[in-house]
Amino acid sequence: IQGVIKDLKVKSGDYVEQGQTIVQITDWTVLEQITQATGASPFSSNSAPKLESLGGQIQQSQIQSKKLEIELKKAELNYANEIKKANTYTKLAKEGAYPKTLAEQAILNAQLAKEEINKLKQEINLNRQSTQIAQANFNSLKGQIQFYKQKSGFQIIKSPISGYVLNEDTDLKLGSITSPEQVLFSVA
Repeated sequence: IQGVIKDLKVKSGDYVEQGQTIVQITDWTVLEQITQATGASPFSSNSAPKLESLGGQIQQSQIQSKKLEIELKKAELNYANEIKKANTYTKLAKEGAYPKTLAEQAILNAQLAKEEINKLKQEINLNRQSTQIAQANFNSLKGQIQFYKQKSGFQIIKSPISGYVLNEDTDLKLGSITSPEQVLFSVA
């Protein structure tokens, strides 16, 4: 079995009964899938940099959403003020009490304020979509990691007969990588 030794149940010289567990090995293909999903070795202390990165993106996106919402409120207040000015100056310009060019400038300022509102609303929508995508990716990756960790059941090697364990590989220890052609133990 190709994998990593997760648990050694016996050592050379121990007596074992037929069917007794000798060693547990984590399947290498499952370890590779965990590494691919998380972006880190299952043996590292930081086991999920991809997950953390997505979590950070979601958090930054949520902060950006709050900032954009505040900017939108400011823009809406500014627009309301600019509309009041435009209406007042237009009325005064019609009465001849205010220059027509300044009234036109006030109307233009109101239009620009409205465009700013529309721009911010688009940014908020894009940010929401980006957050939803990041959240979906986060949830998907989290699900993959859970799936692979559940799937990472151990391959259990049991003694085929009762007898004494002879250690064929003297370097055998927890965390050792095994290969299919490797003889781990003999029982005689």
